[in-house]
Amino acid sequence: MDLAVAARTDLSLDDFLTLRMELSLLFEKEIDLVDIRKIDGLLHYKVFTEGFCIKKTENDGKSLLHKNIMTALFWYEDYYPLYLRSQKVILKKAFGSV
Repeated sequence: MDLAVAARTDLSLDDFLTLRMELSLLFEKEIDLVDIRKIDGLLHYKVFTEGFCIKKTENDGKSLLHKNIMTALFWYEDYYPLYLRSQKVILKKAFGSV
């Protein structure tokens, strides 16, 4: 299960691993956990366009969500076309055609 978290302050490594372990025990599944404040690029875009919010706090959640959606849209408009072209070039070199 893929989960993203945004704590009010940066999580220490110990807190991050503890949270991951507790979530794994709670859901009885392997958890792939990322900190929203530390991701970018395609992963950031996927989290904010395909993911859904489980819980958010009052104002902190709204401002963080707005900031990150704007960042995801910026990435989509500016970098996603380059990502797709690069992917096609790699596939063409590897397999001869796309």
